[in-house]
Amino acid sequence: MERNLANELDLLKDEIEAIKKAIEVPISRAVFAKEKFNKLREEMEDHCKKQGHIGEISHYGYFDARTNDGGETSTWTYHKNANELLALIENRTAEKVLACIGNHDRLNILLALLKQPNTVAGIVESCKYSSPGQVYHHLRPLIAADLISERENKKGEYCVRPHRVPDIIALLAAIDGLTSTRFTTGDWDEANNKLAPEH
Repeated sequence: MERNLANELDLLKDEIEAIKKAIEVPISRAVFAKEKFNKLREEMEDHCKKQGHIGEISHYGYFDARTNDGGETSTWTYHKNANELLALIENRTAEKVLACIGNHDRLNILLALLKQPNTVAGIVESCKYSSPGQVYHHLRPLIAADLISERENKKGEYCVRPHRVPDIIALLAAIDGLTSTRFTTGDWDEANNKLAPEH
């Protein structure tokens, strides 16, 4: 049986055209996104110069753990100038927040409650604590910081406050950025060992 090279070439041309069309849309979207990002960056730089800010941050987000009482998802937009953010270091707010939540057990409880509201008994079981007292010990500072609360419609069940969810997610995004190895690599274990008191 003889091969029909002309037909095979036509089929290959059709396949190449189909591939080109398939990648045209994502490429054009990527070019559009880059152009839009560059325009936003220029606008933000101009705005900062006019306002006398050293920088600004803007982001939007969406989180669907349905942690609040109404079972709604969290969506948000955020915009802040960097001068105000740097003031959080100067007035020691950043230090207080990081000291409160920078604890393995409190972070575990936050994680569990971000996934779903729960009772103390449920937290003991899901986080594998030895007693309710251990959970209450770590719940108290999280409640005092207004990060979690008892649910309005379910007594004894706790959840992350809905308006705090975006900030916790944004903080985790910042931690992801701080630990990224895209440009440089830090050794966080070594850094923490150097902070540990000597015996």
